[in-house]
Amino acid sequence: MLYFPFMRGVLLLVGLVAVFLLGGCATQKNLYNWGPYQSQLYTYFKSNDASYQSQISQLERNLQVAASKGDRVPPGYHAHLGLLYLQTGAMDKALASWQRESSLFPEFSPYMNFLKSNMKKSGS
Repeated sequence: MLYFPFMRGVLLLVGLVAVFLLGGCATQKNLYNWGPYQSQLYTYFKSNDASYQSQISQLERNLQVAASKGDRVPPGYHAHLGLLYLQTGAMDKALASWQRESSLFPEFSPYMNFLKSNMKKSGS
């Protein structure tokens, strides 16, 4: 008779642990909406297959998707988009993207200021 209540308690404990472990995994959400960002970085630095304008279009499209879902884009997203704008001659859009990066991630402000000052020095 002593054996049965002990086993029932052990099975109950194992069941509760399983429920907590499996339940915790099901509710996890990504911190950022990465979209095509990582592949865009690879393309930008390693290949010349995609034009700057097509990269801009993909990143802008993902910005709209992320905004519609209420997601955040990862650090560096707006900075990279600003560099692509700069490559196409859209200086005002580049500055706006860098400002957005600085406001979302203040720790990147020194680098964004560095990019802005270099853009002004080169006369771009």
